[in-house]
Amino acid sequence: MSVVPNQSLAREILRVCDIYAHRLDRELLDLKIDRGSVVQSLRWFGKLGEQLGQWANTDSVHLLLQRESVHAELCRLKENMPQHMYEVACDVSPWPLTLDASTRLHPQADLAEELKNLTCWILSTKKSMDVVRELSSEELQMFLDHLDDILGQLWPDTFDYSQCLCVLRQLCRMSSMLPKCVRLEGEPEKSTESYTFGGICDIFKGTYRGETVAIKILRSYDSNKTDRINKMFFQEAVTWKRLSHQNIVPFRGVSQLTLSPDREVPCLISTWMDRGNILEFLEDYPSHSRIKLLLDCANGLYYLHSVGLLYRELRAANILINDRHQACLYDFTRTSLVHDQPFRRSFQNMTYIRWRAPELASPDAAPSLKSDVYAFAMLMLEVFTGVAPFAAEYPSDLEYALAVFPQRIMPPRPSGAVSAGLSDEIWWIMRSCWDASCRRRPTVFAIRKVLQDVASGCTPETTAPPGTDRPPSPKRRLAPETLQRSFSSPDRMIEEKAAIDTGSDRMHTDNHRLLKKLCIEFNRLPRSYMIPGGLKVLEPYPVASGAFADIFLGEYQNRQVAIKVLTAKTQNLDVVRFRKRLFDEIFVWKRVSEGPPPNIARFIGASVTSAVEGLRPYHVESSFCMISEWMKNGNVLGYLENHPAASRVCILRDVMAGLHHLHGIDVIHGDLKGTNILIDDRGHALLTDFGLTNLAAYDSDIVHSLSTTSARNGSWRWMPPERFDPGQADPTAPKGPTRSGDVYAFGLVIYEVYSDKLPFDWLEEPAVPKVVMEGGRPPRPDEGANRGLSDALWHLAKRCWSQCSADRPDLASVLRALSSECERQRGIR
Repeated sequence: MSVVPNQSLAREILRVCDIYAHRLDRELLDLKIDRGSVVQSLRWFGKLGEQLGQWANTDSVHLLLQRESVHAELCRLKENMPQHMYEVACDVSPWPLTLDASTRLHPQADLAEELKNLTCWILSTKKSMDVVRELSSEELQMFLDHLDDILGQLWPDTFDYSQCLCVLRQLCRMSSMLPKCVRLEGEPEKSTESYTFGGICDIFKGTYRGETVAIKILRSYDSNKTDRINKMFFQEAVTWKRLSHQNIVPFRGVSQLTLSPDREVPCLISTWMDRGNILEFLEDYPSHSRIKLLLDCANGLYYLHSVGLLYRELRAANILINDRHQACLYDFTRTSLVHDQPFRRSFQNMTYIRWRAPELASPDAAPSLKSDVYAFAMLMLEVFTGVAPFAAEYPSDLEYALAVFPQRIMPPRPSGAVSAGLSDEIWWIMRSCWDASCRRRPTVFAIRKVLQDVASGCTPETTAPPGTDRPPSPKRRLAPETLQRSFSSPDRMIEEKAAIDTGSDRMHTDNHRLLKKLCIEFNRLPRSYMIPGGLKVLEPYPVASGAFADIFLGEYQNRQVAIKVLTAKTQNLDVVRFRKRLFDEIFVWKRVSEGPPPNIARFIGASVTSAVEGLRPYHVESSFCMISEWMKNGNVLGYLENHPAASRVCILRDVMAGLHHLHGIDVIHGDLKGTNILIDDRGHALLTDFGLTNLAAYDSDIVHSLSTTSARNGSWRWMPPERFDPGQADPTAPKGPTRSGDVYAFGLVIYEVYSDKLPFDWLEEPAVPKVVMEGGRPPRPDEGANRGLSDALWHLAKRCWSQCSADRPDLASVLRALSSECERQRGIR
């Protein structure tokens, strides 16, 4: 099936034709159309049919490349449409058309949006991509230029952006071609001596149009590797061109450099950094703050991760210093998209082994965001010591590879580095980055927060020496009621609405909506939602971090509690969206915690963040945090790792019981996965994390934002196919979170529980949707049988993740099956 660019204009023309033909068939005598007009319209219909026939025989890729001529032909057809056809079509009241001359050309804004949608559709369709790979050089150049233009219109942290950049990189690598905007006119002048060099490149200082620049030439003395290295060159160029951040070395473009009369090579042109790399800079400026330089590096790495890129080059030699003494990331030869799997393992060498995470020792291991985090801690060690990791103990990379890398040995704390800024806090975060389990390593965002606090001189109160009495600031002693009391009128309105907002039958009423709207508008909560002070944080840094929230270990009324704080990343949303997300979760969690809910983590209450003793003020402004019972056993994955003999089917029964309770009160979880299932002291499973939960009865207005948030939150692995493309995967399924979507996710939770692996763990996150849309599912885990995975349970999992939502079982039948299996396995034991 071919898709014509500017579908809106095409639909408008066809709509007029449809109305005209319909009225002509029904009302020919009443319309009083003369024979000449009918003949004129028949001729026009003939031209339209001929043109539509040509387009129908042309694939969508070539129609996209011919979009200007297609648009011009559509406009011509519309302009030449007989006037009486307009008059007949516009004369029908149910079909109000505005077809005057001023509106005959389709708005360019709508056309640009349609071109974006058509491009993304082509990239996700195998048949269309086969056509792209067969394009001629001239056509492929047009397609590359178009992709580059579309990338500039997409948000970087979206699936469409990742998919578009991935295809652009692949095509550039395959064809050794680049978008025209990447290429520079004219040739730079270079010095005769290489300033720095690596395994596959030389860096020269030179000039381009009067500006001092760095000229990077990829080289190879092995002709067999030349083609592969050139592919890396073009991939780096197209990736680097899309990067724009103060902590990324600015890229100018690609040019051709004449090395000899018979040899011309491509080169990368970037801004020249006269201060050298970070270690050279610190030799010249030994008193400069190392923490601020590392914060620059963390900012640059966080930017790369936020646009879906793995750096994979993190070491001091690739950190350059600009004239403002800011650290900037350089060299993106090995940088890859998180899901660009075919190429990422193709060029391994010993150069980076000291910075390589231990899990990458396996030849089949895939680099990840957390392997970048490991390398970042090694970079920190370099900055504090001035030498490469383990340089004194193992001078050669081969010695290091044999003695340290397979053993997962953690570097010792360097002596004498305290004066350089290596405090206990910094050493603690470095050790966390080196954790053997990549799951337990912090995110780059968490590392940034620590570095920001240290750089600004803000020391967490809990790091005071033993015996030091450091009372909280007066601001933190303020109780939430005191902070809210100053606005008596909004408070009174909120309390009045809260007083009658009780009982399950009130959940979907106008009163509840009004209460929620008042809370968002005035940034208040009813007193019944708030705890009366006395809340404090026991550890200064989060025990867990997600895409939108940090979890702190706290204490309230002499018992340990979990304190959930939405992160500054979430607060980058506009104020209304941030408050809506915050209050959505608070209201839902309060709702599902009413009474004695089975298998739901209990919501204790909310508090103002500024009133929490010991909570570091890293937020943009004071907000609310959520308090729940502390689960020392952690989530189900960590619990089963420590308690492998636990009954997994009984845990799954608990999960299904909690899910059944939610659906019974018209609540859809929307983000069911192993990390959102906690284990209490008795070994029972509890559902938590209602940040993406949808109140089925009235939250349809946030369906789209929930879908986007789920993607950013790393939940693609559990999302049903209809969430990615409702029309293609299951035309009958509604958009957004659904009950059947929760059932689908539960099937993948079964896989998690019995495999101790993430669903599709062999894929990076953005690669999952395509596999799911094509019907791909995880295989039966080999170790499952030893953990109690019976044939009946595996069949249940496969039914739960059926491609069509209508084929998935209802929760009651799943709960009955799990209860029976649980009793059966208990009888065997």
